Amino acid sequence: MSAAFDQPIAVVGAALRLPGARNLGEYWDLLTGARDTVTRRTDAVPDPAASSLGVPPDARFVGAYGGIDDPMAFDPARFGMSAAEALQTDPQQRVLLELVDEALHVASVPAAAHARTGVFAGAGLNSYADSVRTALRGAIGVDDFAVELGTARDYLAGKIAYRLNLRGPVVNVLAACSTGLVAVHLASRALLDDEVDVAVAGVSAIRYPLWTGYWAVPAASRRRTACAGRST
Repeated sequence: MSAAFDQPIAVVGAALRLPGARNLGEYWDLLTGARDTVTRRTDAVPDPAASSLGVPPDARFVGAYGGIDDPMAFDPARFGMSAAEALQTDPQQRVLLELVDEALHVASVPAAAHARTGVFAGAGLNSYADSVRTALRGAIGVDDFAVELGTARDYLAGKIAYRLNLRGPVVNVLAACSTGLVAVHLASRALLDDEVDVAVAGVSAIRYPLWTGYWAVPAASRRRTACAGRST
């Protein structure tokens, strides 16, 4: 093993928002109490986005989902943003910006360290752009480029670094379900290679419109779909 891997890495600050947990303490309580935080509703209606895919009305819709509390709440002034900028920003990016700020505060990272603080971050699928374009259509000062800047995952890490004045390396991570783990790996390597003094690693995944369930697909249908996609 390389001697570089013998160097310790300290986790000095963390923040999270998960279904049923707003911080690490609450998350630990969920784990130790083996609590189920999946929300189940018998009156849930199919998500409009799913309906638009042409799913037949007799498909089985399951009113069960995991969601964080008040995902749309955001204080734009705290980050030097206008209300219009905040509205154009994907909720995933807003939440992750708040969490990075909180983690740095918990870690008591001094402003002097910001010059060598890197950001390694990623987000889920962008399902917010079309909704915000529709809501803001015709508004003064709003165009496709402004919406692109506010919603595309390409700008996530850079936006966090800019808003929090972090001037180390900025890396957008996109690796499907392993995005968070890859972000942690890249942040750790940056520390071991002395590219940064502090590394922030994070990921955010919030579907919009806010989902209330999912469409159940029978096993037989899944097999037919797989066979149809196979070339011979």
